[in-house]
Amino acid sequence: MHESIDLTDPEQRNQAAAEYVLGTLSTRDKAAFEALLAFSPDLQQEVSQWREHLQTLNDSLPPISPPRRIWQAIEQEIHPRRWFESLKLWQLTTAVSFSFMLALGSALVLQKPAMENSSADYVYVVNSSEQKPAWLVNTSMDRSNVMVQTVQPPELDSGLVCKLWLKVNGEYVMLGTLPHEGLGKYTVPSRYRQKLVQAEVLVSIEPMRGKDDPDNMGPVVDRGNFMPMEGSTRRF
Repeated sequence: MHESIDLTDPEQRNQAAAEYVLGTLSTRDKAAFEALLAFSPDLQQEVSQWREHLQTLNDSLPPISPPRRIWQAIEQEIHPRRWFESLKLWQLTTAVSFSFMLALGSALVLQKPAMENSSADYVYVVNSSEQKPAWLVNTSMDRSNVMVQTVQPPELDSGLVCKLWLKVNGEYVMLGTLPHEGLGKYTVPSRYRQKLVQAEVLVSIEPMRGKDDPDNMGPVVDRGNFMPMEGSTRRF
């Protein structure tokens, strides 16, 4: 399975911008990328630069008329030859396809990731006190988990951490400590899964070894609701 892109890494973020323009991001990476894109002028500029670069590359390539052998290949698909004659044609078309992919890869220096079956339809952006994205919280396909992508977490005093909570029908459930880097995965208790996308998301500052008691919750630094991603067709 393709590992999710780390949007905190400048090189991976730039590669994600290129893959976003090409349309090769996995569904999960695209959801996290678009959530950050909506709040990051720098990332919007990177996407714009990649669009301009790829359009320039496309405009610089002269139009090529298909050679006669391509039409012969189409005719062969309609009127198949014997297997030993088809072998030469297969070798030829494979070589042409490989040459094209090699040229494209060399020009862009990109690697297309494998598509994933899982996806996320809803996202919540946790903002820092400077109103910059700190974490991206995504719902999972089966509602049993939420995924968190670290963007730029705030600096806290020693012994303190940010914890992720859900408020569902007036009840609070603590999912876990938000990661300082990379990805985090949190299991949603079964009794709350049906109402996951209607839940309020809260982030509080807590002692690292606190009791996770909602009645003694620390200061809440951000709260809000999940938002559907643009273009999403599935609803829970």
